[in-house]
Amino acid sequence: MYKSLQSCRAIAAMLVFLYHLGATVSLEKYFGTLIFYKPFSFGDCGVEFFFVLSGFIIHNAHHKDFFNRQVLVSYIKKRIFRIFPVYWIILSALYISCLFVPQLGAIDRMTMQEVIKSFLLIPSTSSGVSVTGAPLIVVAWSLHYEILFYAIVGFFIAGRIGTVSIIMIILACWIFRYQGFELDYPFLHISRDYLLLFLMGIMVSYFNQLHVHKVWVSCAVSFIGLFLFISVASDQVYFLGWYNNFQTLMFGLSFSLVICGLSNSERAGFVIGGNPVLQVLGNASYSLYLLHFPLISIFCKICVYLGINNKGLFLSSIAYTIILLLCIFISVKFHTIVEKPLTHWLRKRYL
Repeated sequence: MYKSLQSCRAIAAMLVFLYHLGATVSLEKYFGTLIFYKPFSFGDCGVEFFFVLSGFIIHNAHHKDFFNRQVLVSYIKKRIFRIFPVYWIILSALYISCLFVPQLGAIDRMTMQEVIKSFLLIPSTSSGVSVTGAPLIVVAWSLHYEILFYAIVGFFIAGRIGTVSIIMIILACWIFRYQGFELDYPFLHISRDYLLLFLMGIMVSYFNQLHVHKVWVSCAVSFIGLFLFISVASDQVYFLGWYNNFQTLMFGLSFSLVICGLSNSERAGFVIGGNPVLQVLGNASYSLYLLHFPLISIFCKICVYLGINNKGLFLSSIAYTIILLLCIFISVKFHTIVEKPLTHWLRKRYL
């Protein structure tokens, strides 16, 4: 993995984390102030970065496997090991916790079917589930798209018939979408703009393999992407109306340019953002992504129980900082103690 992209992964995970932390503490039932939310109100765009990066990584790692069905089983195992084991551990712990402390999540409204869907990363639509379709671990909605994207790549690996079939399905979904047809999962997800972000990542990986540009060219591309990102983020924070309904795609374009420039620069021998702290956070980004929302909820409830939430801005700032540091610390430790050894063991044992 490119060190520069690992640093970007850390920053993207932190943006999502700060977005949810600010949004949660701003709720009236907790601290009721927008001062912590506004600065990172664009932070949910970190998900768009992960989608583009996923496309880049998958193509970079598996483009030679396309049309080679002999590696399909190995590919499926790798994708399962990457997503599910850690997710299942965290989801199981949270589900059991909710049984004993109902305030952590309204699992009493979840049917067994919804629980099974949650474990299989299939979106749920019942009234007892959040609007993201992902109960308990709300951010798991993005994994619904990851799973679909992995499946699409699997069709390409399966052979030419599989490739033609999935391309036809994708085209049909987009046609039906623009014709106003109501689509359900997985066809609804296939027809959304997020799939284009994966495609952007694939294109970046493809073009990067054609030629290694000079370092100054790569840096220039990254800076163009950075300035575009700043403009889109500003548009989202201050409601400027520059990009309207195209913010997702513009974020995707900005991240594509950043990834293109940084990876090309590193291939040319110049690493941007190889900071050791960012490398650690980048490695732990998946754990941080899955853990931060439940941890934020737990710590905010503790603050309410202790009465810290209504003691003024100074104590609120201290509580915010402590929650921030605790979430990072727990996530990094979870990655070190659980995620990393488990993933290594599974790959060594079954691949």
